Parts: sequence; structure tokens; C-alpha cells
Amino acid sequence: MKINDLTRIIEDLGFHIERIENIERGIRIFIKENFYIDIIEENNEWILYYVRKVECKNLHLIREKIKKRNQEILNRGYITGIYFLSNSCNIVVVKKLKNGKDEKLWDEYFNMIKIADLVT
Repeated sequence: MKINDLTRIIEDLGFHIERIENIERGIRIFIKENFYIDIIEENNEWILYYVRKVECKNLHLIREKIKKRNQEILNRGYITGIYFLSNSCNIVVVKKLKNGKDEKLWDEYFNMIKIADLVT
């Protein structure tokens, strides 16, 4: 996976990249202040993590929505949960892509946003 190629694709789609960080097995792309995507490459597969900050006071409602829609989300091939950092509460949507391709990656990225919208 080439960071320059991914950066070009994201910008061609009209997104402004705030910054890119290397993480243990991939990259983290910050697109806005309140969300980022991790792209991890493992054995010719990509694991995508879409992470969006949410208000901690809304976690109870988000948890209930996740429970209510869990089977629907799983049937679409995603995993959704709540992720805590020292300074924020986040919703995370995870998807594993076999034989990752750039165009598939960004289709899934938009689908992950829709999944996050279902529970927030």
C-alpha cells in the first residue's frame, strides 16, 4: 500500500486530509477533526477501522442503537462498537476486505460512514 496513492485517491474524491500517521501495521488518515480511518494491511487483506468521536453523554443511546441494529450490521459484514480514549468517546466500525483494491476500499469507507450514522 503506497501512502501517496491513497492520499491522491482521497483528495480526488474531494476530501481534505489533515494528516497521516504511520501505525503499527498500516496508516491512520485524519480527514476531519472528529474522525479518522485506519487502514491495516495483513496477508493481502485490508482491515478498515472508521473511528468517529461522539459525545460521551450520548453513549447510553448509542449503545442501545448498536444492540438494536447489531444483527443488521453483522449481516452487512461490519462490526460496530464503542471505543474509549483518555480524552474522547468514539464509535468504531470495522470491516475486513479480502484482496483489497483501492476502489473497493473507498466504497467500503462510504458504507462505514452510513453504518456509523445508523447508530449515532
